[in-house]
Amino acid sequence: MNVSKMLGGRSFFLGAVLFTAAPVLISQPAYAGHWGLTGAPTGGFTYNPTGSGGGGPLSPSYTASSMSFDIGAGGGGGSLTGSVSYTGTIAWVPNNGDLARDPAPASVTITEYSYAAGGAQYGATRTTSADNGLGDAPITTYYTGRGISQQTVSGSKTAAHVSTVPVTPGGSLTITRHLTDYGAITGGGSYSGELSYSVSVQ
Repeated sequence: MNVSKMLGGRSFFLGAVLFTAAPVLISQPAYAGHWGLTGAPTGGFTYNPTGSGGGGPLSPSYTASSMSFDIGAGGGGGSLTGSVSYTGTIAWVPNNGDLARDPAPASVTITEYSYAAGGAQYGATRTTSADNGLGDAPITTYYTGRGISQQTVSGSKTAAHVSTVPVTPGGSLTITRHLTDYGAITGGGSYSGELSYSVSVQ
């Protein structure tokens, strides 16, 4: 049987069309951008009286999709107040800058770790507080070994807060966080504080 004759000599032509079309479909470029995160934290520690303590500077670390910082301080003869605020803007960064060919997903996943701690050691009286900015309840622990001391902690450096949030096409999302801690003593003694936060988006 001559298939070519039955098809009027068109079998080779159809086969050629199918053969040449397949590579065109396979070679379509794939576009894959990423969620970007911008914004810098501000704040630090203050001492009462001024100069009664010290600590490291606020030195955040960045990637295209994350930000983190960890700042601590201590001193004696008064009080220590820590306060750091962060406003981050989340926006889709399309591949090759072409949002039409690489549209943003309908939602973004935000992963955060936030920790705040205030401590007070010795002294006649001690006061501590902490707020990690994510709603984790503060827990105060009291110690009696080698003098009375206490520490209040809010949040954790290892327990993540994960949320998936819708984003309008071509739009952006803003998050605002405020971490605080406080440690104070009277009648001699020392205080300490630490604020730690990290956020990543995907």
